[in-house]
Amino acid sequence: ADDVEINFDLNKEKKLPFNNNYLKGIYTSHCLEHLKFSEVQYWLTEFYRVLSKGSIVRITVPDIMLFFEAYENKDAAFYNWIRASGAYVYDSWLRSIVRQFASPVVDQFSDEEIYELYEKKNKIDFLNFFEQKVEAITDEKYLWPQIHKSWWSHERFTTELKKSGFETVKIYSHNTSGNNIFIGNNFNKTRPHMSLYIEGIK
Repeated sequence: ADDVEINFDLNKEKKLPFNNNYLKGIYTSHCLEHLKFSEVQYWLTEFYRVLSKGSIVRITVPDIMLFFEAYENKDAAFYNWIRASGAYVYDSWLRSIVRQFASPVVDQFSDEEIYELYEKKNKIDFLNFFEQKVEAITDEKYLWPQIHKSWWSHERFTTELKKSGFETVKIYSHNTSGNNIFIGNNFNKTRPHMSLYIEGIK
């Protein structure tokens, strides 16, 4: 079949334009973190609906736990790609991390407030504190498609994929997959050092 391009807005559309059990695979790279957590939950159920039995959804997003690991290990080199990103070069380390999953609200907080929250809360509570503030935003002018609005780890995606119906969930590296079609020149190129790779099998 010829290649077909479909323009689709995950922020506004309500249903993928495919019949049930239609697709043989889904690949999404550094996209889902640009949606609210509740929106990702919805789209995972849609992925499950349109995939045929035995097919795979392969998901790549930033692994927020790698950001914390680099912060705690004082691994400044991990952040070099961020330091080259215009105005964000002036972010403190923790502000930079929060910007990776709660960009719409991070600048409502001073560095002192962010660091105090990090000291007082465990990591999951720290993440959820900011993410829940993003979830509460309804004004679209604060929800630009380009910015990050949710955090992800292997554990969280495993839980959410299973909730969506995917009975089998497997963790991979950037150059391994349960389906060889997802390995090669066209896949897995975006910042592998700070990404997670996970697949749900229908």
